[in-house]
Amino acid sequence: MIDCICPFCDARLRAAVADTGNPILGKGRAVRLRAHDFVRECPVCHQKITGLVVEFLPPL
Repeated sequence: MIDCICPFCDARLRAAVADTGNPILGKGRAVRLRAHDFVRECPVCHQKITGLVVEFLPPL
């Protein structure tokens, strides 16, 4: 989980993201990552975002 800020609307969001540096993924990592549906837009302003966000979490 990470805290992030949308570069478009400055919304402060908590997100679960894929850890691409994890050695357990090892060989075939790119293929496995492409098999997932990642969140592609900010839930507040709906602008396109980058990164491997699995889901946005509710605020604490």
